[in-house]
Amino acid sequence: MRQTIRFCETSDGVRIAYAVAGNGPPLVRVGGWLTHVERDWGSPVWSHWLRAFATNHTLARFDLRGSGLSDRDVGDMDLDAWVRDLEAVADDLGWERFPLFGLCQGGVMAMAYAVRHPERVSHLVLYNSYLYGGFSSAADERMAKQTEALRRMIEVGWGRSTRAFRDVFARLLMPEGDEEQLSWWDDLQRITAPPENAVRLWTAFNEVDIRDRVPRIRVPTLVCHVRGDCMVPFEQGRELAALIPGASFLPLEGDNHVLQADDDDWSFGIHRAVGGYHDAPNPGDILSAALAACLYSTTRMVADRVGIPLPALEVSASAEVDVRGTLMVDRTVPVAFQRMRCVVRGEVPSGVSAEQLKLLSQTAEHCCVVLQTLTPGVEVETRSELNQDLRETVANTDERTT
Repeated sequence: MRQTIRFCETSDGVRIAYAVAGNGPPLVRVGGWLTHVERDWGSPVWSHWLRAFATNHTLARFDLRGSGLSDRDVGDMDLDAWVRDLEAVADDLGWERFPLFGLCQGGVMAMAYAVRHPERVSHLVLYNSYLYGGFSSAADERMAKQTEALRRMIEVGWGRSTRAFRDVFARLLMPEGDEEQLSWWDDLQRITAPPENAVRLWTAFNEVDIRDRVPRIRVPTLVCHVRGDCMVPFEQGRELAALIPGASFLPLEGDNHVLQADDDDWSFGIHRAVGGYHDAPNPGDILSAALAACLYSTTRMVADRVGIPLPALEVSASAEVDVRGTLMVDRTVPVAFQRMRCVVRGEVPSGVSAEQLKLLSQTAEHCCVVLQTLTPGVEVETRSELNQDLRETVANTDERTT
């Protein structure tokens, strides 16, 4: 598989390099620290990701201003400037609507773009991203000190021939990396950005604070975060998912910031993030459909067993998505929800005994009692809207038995 490298210009005159590969629905990957569209393609760190993205999609990705093949000598280097970079790439591609996969700092840019251009974003996938950096007012003392220590290491060691200083960043990104992968990270960091730009990028990445923007995100969003990530702690991913309306949260097992092909959750994560998420319904809709199918088959089975013909049976269900907990449905649909509503409708012919009707009326409720025991803390509401004859008959039966 080959890629094509192109260039476009931002509204403030910065030339941005971007690459396109693959065939299929569009997908834009927004990278962070650091990228090089030419060297990333065949790297021992990224190649499995990029080829997975491009297998069933037309993948576009770009180098931020100040790094990679994009212009190095630039003025503005902040979140609004990076959004301009993304705007330029999206406009040059000519894609009207597309999903955004934002990695780490790229997730911050993807969220800012989605708030500004919701009509162009079909959905967001945010991988190991965050709400605020170590130089923001939201950072605690420990986070601020660590961020400053790493900034000073960039100032002192980035341009040296020895890789000792750059190795700290490589090992934070890939604590389980082998020698080939760590050497590649070292080469990438030297080649992608000169020391002065590396300092500017690190500082700007850690000055962002988008807590006031994310509640305005109105596109379906999946937040993925690796539990053992040393660069962006897992708790920051949980905090991010909690602030985005309707977002789903997908924990991934591992320690590498960039999951590798032999990490247990890589194939699962990539399927959910891209292969299983493109044009997918809202997770609550998926759960609702599964619940309705279960209630339908159970109600129909009970009706058949007690001899009630149901020529027109309808079952509907809804699930209100929240981020208070996560239910894994066949390990392919992570759904966080707090409330479900189930409705059973149908036309029942006259002449059926009250006992049969009452048994049928209770079926949905019984199903949901079982479901309630499996999902503690979830409010389950059921309602039977079988025809009026049924309700009257059941009510009369209740009166006679009391």
